Amino acid sequence: MLWLNILNNENFLLAAEILFIVIGSMLLGILLSYLSSSGMRTKVTELTVALEEEKKQAEELREQIAQISQIRTDLQSGLEDMNAKSAAQARAYFDQQLYLQSRDEEFKIKRTLSIHFRLP
Repeated sequence: MLWLNILNNENFLLAAEILFIVIGSMLLGILLSYLSSSGMRTKVTELTVALEEEKKQAEELREQIAQISQIRTDLQSGLEDMNAKSAAQARAYFDQQLYLQSRDEEFKIKRTLSIHFRLP
């Protein structure tokens, strides 16, 4: 009889319903947490793999930068050499022009003198 009174008691039924809702919510939270953490694990794994690939690409780019820097240095030294050669050639050309000009003036003077004095 006592059981019948307990089953008919509204307070007991209300407490049982609340207990059922709380336990169900806890179980649902545990399930969602498990599903979420397994999804997070796969996402973390994917991001870790992507991070490693990015690190490899960054290292390859660093190597390319080093190679390009070396090529640039070589080109700059070659350019400096070419500029020095060009300056030397310009000086030689100028000297040759001066020499030709002085020889031309000497020729004109000798010709003028030979015309005036009729040297044999």
